[in-house]
Amino acid sequence: MDYRILYLSQKPLGNQCLNAMIEIGMQHCIQAIVSNSEKNNWWASANEYEYAKKNNIYCIDNIIKNEELIINAINTHKINTIISVQHPWILSSNVLELVNYFAFNLHNAKIPDYKGYNSYNHAILNGEKEYFSTIHWIVDKVDMGDIAFEKSIPITSDTTSFDLIKRATVNAIVIFNEFIATLKQNKQIPRKSILQNGKFYGRNSLDMLREIKNINNYDEVDLKTRAFYNPPFDGCYYILNGKKFYINPSL
Repeated sequence: MDYRILYLSQKPLGNQCLNAMIEIGMQHCIQAIVSNSEKNNWWASANEYEYAKKNNIYCIDNIIKNEELIINAINTHKINTIISVQHPWILSSNVLELVNYFAFNLHNAKIPDYKGYNSYNHAILNGEKEYFSTIHWIVDKVDMGDIAFEKSIPITSDTTSFDLIKRATVNAIVIFNEFIATLKQNKQIPRKSILQNGKFYGRNSLDMLREIKNINNYDEVDLKTRAFYNPPFDGCYYILNGKKFYINPSL
């Protein structure tokens, strides 16, 4: 198959996946890129957008959801494959139908159990023993669709969200490399059906969980300091005499 790829991505993981496609020699398949053009974000980069401009690849800014531009890009550049890595917007059926639903998303969490945001923190808070990275076929619902590739890493009693993010990113690149190698070899992409709806965690799902209610409860302190330790973001805290005190785990 002659892949003509629309690549939608942002953040460090999105850039690492772009580099993986370049390293395997699939950069010539990328016909259009959707990514952030500004660097005023926590990852302080716009690498995919800059790569597109440097290499004369059609690029769309993802600051807003602009399906009209995406649809035009698919039609103009004869896109037949969509690859998404941490793209912030849901793709509608209007977009997916244009590529016959040959579209894939890397979600760095287990689906459907951890749809949406803050999955690293919630996995630790929920006492999970494993953390999954997943590549799934895209449907017009958040982090749903048949599973193509997945791989897990252990969560131990010492794991912090900071550590988990680093290890899960490595794990995600492993399955992404497996995925693009499968594409390059023109092999069939696996499909494993999801049989339940799972759970969605919203962008603000951690706000009411950061406070330590009982500073003398070791289990609560240990769990929350690990779950929320992810600099430069705020960790967990406790309130004493009306003052908020942020605390970190012993590393």
